[in-house]
Amino acid sequence: MMPVSYSNLFMESRNILFILDKLGRILEANPSAQEAYGYSQEEFLYFTIFDLCAVKMSTTIYQQTPQVIEEGVLFETMHRRKDKSTFPVEVSFKKFHLQGKHVILSNIRDISRLKETECSLKQSNEELMATIEELTAANEQLLAAEEELRQQYDELQSSRDVLTTLNQQLTEIIEFLPDATFILDREQKVVAWNRAIEEMTGILKEKIIGQGNYAYSVPFYGQPTPGLIGVFMQNNTNLSNYQNIKRYGNIITGEVFAPALYDGKGAYLQLKTSLLSNSQGETVATIESIRDITESKQAQKALIESEARFRSLSENALDMIYHISFIPKPHFSYINSAAKKITGYRPEEFYQDINVHKNGIYPEDWPLVASVFDGQFQVKSTLRWIHKDGHLVWLEIFRVPIYDLSGKLIAIQGIARDINERKEIEEKLLYLSQHDTITGLYSRSFFEEEMERLEHCSKPVGFLMIDLDGLKLVNDTFGHKAGDQMLIDVANILGKCCKKNHSLARIGGDEFAILLTDCSKEDLASYSRSIKQSLKQYNRENPGKPPLSLSIGSALRENSSKKMSQLFTEADNSMYREKLHRNSSSRSSIVSAMMKALETRDFITEGHGERIETLLKKIGKRMGLTGSQIFDLRLLAQFHDIGKVGIPDRILFKPGPLTADERKEMERHSELGYRIAQSAPELLPIADWILKHHEWWNGKGYPLGLKGEEIPLECRILAIADAYDAMGNDRPYRKALPHSAIIEELKRYAGSQFDPKLVTLLVEIIEEEL
Repeated sequence: MMPVSYSNLFMESRNILFILDKLGRILEANPSAQEAYGYSQEEFLYFTIFDLCAVKMSTTIYQQTPQVIEEGVLFETMHRRKDKSTFPVEVSFKKFHLQGKHVILSNIRDISRLKETECSLKQSNEELMATIEELTAANEQLLAAEEELRQQYDELQSSRDVLTTLNQQLTEIIEFLPDATFILDREQKVVAWNRAIEEMTGILKEKIIGQGNYAYSVPFYGQPTPGLIGVFMQNNTNLSNYQNIKRYGNIITGEVFAPALYDGKGAYLQLKTSLLSNSQGETVATIESIRDITESKQAQKALIESEARFRSLSENALDMIYHISFIPKPHFSYINSAAKKITGYRPEEFYQDINVHKNGIYPEDWPLVASVFDGQFQVKSTLRWIHKDGHLVWLEIFRVPIYDLSGKLIAIQGIARDINERKEIEEKLLYLSQHDTITGLYSRSFFEEEMERLEHCSKPVGFLMIDLDGLKLVNDTFGHKAGDQMLIDVANILGKCCKKNHSLARIGGDEFAILLTDCSKEDLASYSRSIKQSLKQYNRENPGKPPLSLSIGSALRENSSKKMSQLFTEADNSMYREKLHRNSSSRSSIVSAMMKALETRDFITEGHGERIETLLKKIGKRMGLTGSQIFDLRLLAQFHDIGKVGIPDRILFKPGPLTADERKEMERHSELGYRIAQSAPELLPIADWILKHHEWWNGKGYPLGLKGEEIPLECRILAIADAYDAMGNDRPYRKALPHSAIIEELKRYAGSQFDPKLVTLLVEIIEEEL
């Protein structure tokens, strides 16, 4: 920190001033330097004085600097602005002590205008020198005659030339200054009005030179007013219309809005006024330079508004937004209010102690953050945070590094997002990807990963392949809900038989598999027996459900020489061989279980099958059917309604007439029965009859709409016998009909629902028995 007196001179100097250390690094730059080069004070701190030189000049300057610092001489060179443009400068260095340290003051003057002026002066001087030579020749002639007069004239002419040159130089400097500039004499009349102020005000110098009465202020304010320069000359302290007023001796600066400029559009101006004094200290004139800072003001306003918008967005963001600075030491320079909700800590706690950050991160995840300080920067990472109340919060971190010109990390900007909900969803998705949704067992994809993991396992690996028999039959008959329950029951049985180190998975629709490590053939056989015993126990304890039947195959890999895919194939083949041996019996047991279930839940079945069987036997003998045909008829009598096992009780036991939808559902029992019969070899010969036993003679039956003799004879016989027995027994929605009414009903539907010839035959048989 330099003394105030020096600091004021340094900051208000029109010259470009830098304070450097002994290596040429910029420690401080005055506002004129910031304006000239286009860099901010903070940006200068990353440069040396040599970085400002044009590339082709840097080596030369570097070599000359020690010499010019020691000797304090001036030199000229080319410097480069932020926008890469170059300009000529005059540079000098001066050593001095500042707070006990050796520093260097670099004084730099933009001599662009001066260089242009020098060229013009050179030409004028050449013309002047030619004139002087002519005058000198004439003077030499006069001097010969009037030596004393010549001496006086020479002295006068010499003084006049110096004054003219100085005046010309001052005029040219003022004329070509980039800032709008004018000068008032002690009577406050305009004596100089440069090109820049002509362009700013539209007033030519010819119109304003010599004018008084504050004429200079009219283009700016629309009326005569002293302005800053007038107030200064009158020593008036009323500066209420001005902002950022600064006064240093004979210099005063400030800012003001000039409403009359640019055809009334107005502009913000930066003013700098200085008093010009003679050798006796008397004020002889005042100079004022004016700079249009409207764009700067607008940019500053836009920046303030932008910062306000950013802060508003940041403070209302759900994500935690932060900035960590490493200079001079790591600390939080900003963190938004979302930190409290996400971490449990208030922003003030982060500002006060950087260790809140370190202590809050889950210990195992700290290396993800510590690596940043070691130069291993990760833009994105996921870690856990210990909330102030103790619970864990998953955070997704996005970071942006900030480096200085040397590549050193100086700050980090980041966003931290609470992803607890997403983590829960990911875990659920991971679970679903690895588990079967129906049974909760591992899925095929997970099982294949396990097989791949065990590919190079040196220990013995056992494989059990298990297939659930009759699943399709149950799905088709009772619906997929019943089939799903069978799968769940099998999964529970297998799960109880497995140990924790066994991998149990459902790998297909009706297929399960178990991987066992470090096992023997005896172990595989033992597990198979255990599963079968559990299966028998389940069937005994659940007589009302379709019996579970499993086909089990096994295979063993004693070392890693056999691939897991081969082991899979061997176990699958083993299971398939067992399935072939017992497939018929397993299906038969399921069909038998269905018949028992139908008997227990369908009042119609009670005695119905036996009565129809007797009646069909009589009709068959009267028609001269063979013994095997009569046997099939009797089988049809027993199983023609087996499909009703898949009809809901609410329809099957409904006391009143069925609705259209309920009737449609009831009519499905023919198709269900057909599917069941196809699954049982002993019922396969009558499967087609079960499908068609509700067809009508006139084609209005179901499910195929067959008519006449397209309907199998056995179905036509069953239809009459079934109708006769149904009308002769009670139903939920009516009582049994008398014999005469039954005969009348059969005759009425002969030719529409029933085969008329068979109706006549059945009536004859019944009347003979009566």
